[in-house]
Amino acid sequence: MLATFAAAGFRTWNHQPLVAPSSPVLRLALHIPGVDAAAPFEPTRAFGDLFGVSTAATVLPTGPRESTSLWHQQGFLLAGDPALVVFTQTQRLAPDGRPALARAEAPSISAAVYRLSDGRWKLAGASRDFAHARAWGEAPAPRGPLQVMQFPDGAVAFFVDEAGESLGDTQVGKSVWAFANGAWHDLGYVQTGGDNESATGSEEEPYRFSGSISMVPGSGRYPDLRVDREGTMQDDQDRVVTATDTRYVFTGRSYEEAPMRN
Repeated sequence: MLATFAAAGFRTWNHQPLVAPSSPVLRLALHIPGVDAAAPFEPTRAFGDLFGVSTAATVLPTGPRESTSLWHQQGFLLAGDPALVVFTQTQRLAPDGRPALARAEAPSISAAVYRLSDGRWKLAGASRDFAHARAWGEAPAPRGPLQVMQFPDGAVAFFVDEAGESLGDTQVGKSVWAFANGAWHDLGYVQTGGDNESATGSEEEPYRFSGSISMVPGSGRYPDLRVDREGTMQDDQDRVVTATDTRYVFTGRSYEEAPMRN
């Protein structure tokens, strides 16, 4: 089977291409039904709530050889109310001022959430450096909205595309970031696909599979996640077999793959 991201030798990246930051003024009417276009929001407000700095800039120095920028903004529903999240990424910089491209220099992710109440965006919670993107130096911004799930206990989970490659084996999946009780939590990684198409000249039998994530009803505070897979994959003996569905269970610290239960 493909190794996990924690395995040595996997260079990882967010496979979405880099795009420029969105407009400083975000009008959530474009994203959430029922939100009046007269309720604008300045994403740079998150710099004040996360780092204590008021600025109109979209990039902020936050430490020695350290730079923080707006990474992604998205509207969603929080307990039925219109809400929005602003994600930032903090990068370590090389002496020349560019992002330090090393495994140990993965950018950290911070996020602030705002809820619309009485026509105003009010802070619902903010967390600094709650996760690290699985990228070297810089995490490209998502091209569109992230997949979102409303968990049964009121937590809201965002699924962030990730990919990694080592020795010709590629795996793709999603990091799971959840907002619950006013704070953000990194719940780990769920693999959804993979292939060995980059193994040029390899004598291995080729395989390729893909999958989608859904929530298993009635399975806890952080519910089990089902991955429906199609294609072919390697089994534990490195044989190529038809891809089968799998389940990820929250262990108390992160999601881990577990055998399907009947």
